[in-house]
Amino acid sequence: MVRKVSFTHLVYFLFISLLFCHALAAYSVAGIPLQWGAQLGVVFLCFYVFVRDKIFLFPGFNPFILLFTWAVLVTLGNNIVFDYGAILGGLATTKYEVYIFLRFLGLIFFLSSILLTYWLCVNGHQEKLIKGIVNVAFFISLFSIYVYIAQVLGLPEPPRTRAGTGGGEAATSFTYAFHRAMGTFREPSHLAEWLVVPFFLSYTLNKSMFNLKGLIMGGVLLLTGSLTGVISILGGLFMSIVFNLNFDTKAVKALSKIVVPVVGAFLIFSAVSIITKSDSKGIITVLWERVEPIIYDKGVHSTNRSYVYEYFEKEDTPLVGDGLGNANIKFSKFMGIEATVSFLNLFLNISFSLGVIGLLLALAFILYPIILYILSRNHLEGTKPLFLFSAYMAWILIFVMHSEEFSLFFGVIYALVTYYLTNPRRESHAA
Repeated sequence: MVRKVSFTHLVYFLFISLLFCHALAAYSVAGIPLQWGAQLGVVFLCFYVFVRDKIFLFPGFNPFILLFTWAVLVTLGNNIVFDYGAILGGLATTKYEVYIFLRFLGLIFFLSSILLTYWLCVNGHQEKLIKGIVNVAFFISLFSIYVYIAQVLGLPEPPRTRAGTGGGEAATSFTYAFHRAMGTFREPSHLAEWLVVPFFLSYTLNKSMFNLKGLIMGGVLLLTGSLTGVISILGGLFMSIVFNLNFDTKAVKALSKIVVPVVGAFLIFSAVSIITKSDSKGIITVLWERVEPIIYDKGVHSTNRSYVYEYFEKEDTPLVGDGLGNANIKFSKFMGIEATVSFLNLFLNISFSLGVIGLLLALAFILYPIILYILSRNHLEGTKPLFLFSAYMAWILIFVMHSEEFSLFFGVIYALVTYYLTNPRRESHAA
């Protein structure tokens, strides 16, 4: 028994450490991005647990395995009949074989993050894992504030050793209404997305109205200027309320805990603007200037993502698809761009990569926790499920607005939600 407990603690420590390394997306060692190393580390750690102990299959495992199998078959089949490597753009950062391998590694990494999170929950480490995630995110947020001030005032910061998402040097200045926080990431939006789940998790731990860690994370999220981050948090809360048909005074009190950190986040934004001597517009003004054209003008065609939706309107959604990665290469060729283009939307990416069949499998996997939540609502206690489910719904919005691939934290929140909904009382009895 002692061996098992120590082994569980070791896995917990390594997983938290890899989560921290995963946040160091702007840095590389010997030309290898630390984020890639963290992803491989999670995969190897999952395999190590599988060898030493046993992996528990999480609710929703079957539809995901079907989706993964379909992705392999479709990608291999397309590569037999067409040479996608021949049309890969000259500005691609890797060779074709490596590019496709990384797409599948991303899926394996995502699956591993779910399996490890679920395994830790089953072994009584759910609360400890949540605390570890929140503490790591709190540290990253504090460091992000320093980096923000350092970039504006010319103070020293660790050199960014990884190229930016456009293939060139990572930008540290922006043609924007204000300087944007990017912390240890290559883009401000990536930092915002990474903080969404820890932000909600901090409310499952804090019982008082004042949540310092949530306040700091919320302030940094505003400093990113990410519309996706702000909308996903507000939208996640709203949809959690909609699905929570047993909405009562406890839920109202839980939601009221968001108010103090939100106000504090605006104060942090204002304070940092003063410290950095910025004459920028207010965050509300900036966000409204981006939202207003979407509401009153041409919808998504008013955004910088209009080219994605124009492609979607011009090209028929295939039944089978071109395969993972191949659809992006084909999209880039259509756009006449040498760099590999992103769909910036998980559902569009799956539609063109794996076709209608793949999209249906993905929806079966993603909707599974939502169905569990609806079926379990009469048995849920406390405010914890409200914030867990809010984080889950927030990531679905992120998939619609910006992210085209399954992510680390979606895997973590998927496991936390499904574990809690199927074992709501188990955690209190766990060691």
